[in-house]
Amino acid sequence: MVVTQRCFATEAELKKTVLYDFHVSNGGKMVPFVGWSLPIQYKDSIMESTLNCRENGSLFDVSHMCGLSLKGKDCIPFLENLQYIFVY
Repeated sequence: MVVTQRCFATEAELKKTVLYDFHVSNGGKMVPFVGWSLPIQYKDSIMESTLNCRENGSLFDVSHMCGLSLKGKDCIPFLENLQYIFVY
C-alpha cells in the first residue's frame, strides 16, 4: 500500500479526552495527534516540569509508546476506570 496523500483533522473534527478542559485550563499546548487534541507542553518550561516531577512525583502516559495486552473478564472495565483513579 502506498500512501499518496496525508489527511489531517480540522480543529472541529479532533476528538477530546475527558481531561481536555483540564489541560487547556492549566496552559497545555494542544496539538493534533492521530485525530485527538493532546497536550505536548504546559506553560512552564521543560526544566521546571522536570524539577517538579522529581520533587513532587508525577505520572506520564506511555500507553502510546508500547503494545499492551490485557486478558480476563474484567480487563475492559479496568481500563475504562483507570482515568478515574488518578483524576479524582
